[in-house]
Amino acid sequence: MKYLLVPAGVALAAILPLPIDAYHLVRWIVAGVCAFGAYEIFQSKNIEKVKGAILLVIVFVFNPLIPLYLTRGTWVIIDIVVAGFLIWVSFDPRVLDNSEGEVDKLKLKATETIEKIEKNGDGFARRLLMSSIVTLVAIGIVILVMEK
Repeated sequence: MKYLLVPAGVALAAILPLPIDAYHLVRWIVAGVCAFGAYEIFQSKNIEKVKGAILLVIVFVFNPLIPLYLTRGTWVIIDIVVAGFLIWVSFDPRVLDNSEGEVDKLKLKATETIEKIEKNGDGFARRLLMSSIVTLVAIGIVILVMEK
């Protein structure tokens, strides 16, 4: 979930004095990416759903459609806390259930599929070679018969 580093950087950038339109863009980026992250966590076989729930809270706070109006100082604190949380979640290997066992199963299945394709391809090439040889012999016989 390294893509959560993007809204973390955007939240940190929101600490700077920017035009009001920039803060609207910050709301859209943070809310959108965090909503996607929460969706991804809830769709995974993850037992750490708390992080997904916290992402939903962040979506609510940064909601661009029905915005919360807070003081500048409050927003600075929220931006720092949210950025820290998003950076932590980005590097936490337990967030999604993409364990090594599942990756190994996928690699094994891919290897088996490739071996099956190679076996079928070898059989096809063998049959094609044999039929080509038979065709060439038949053409040779026809040419010999026609010359006489």
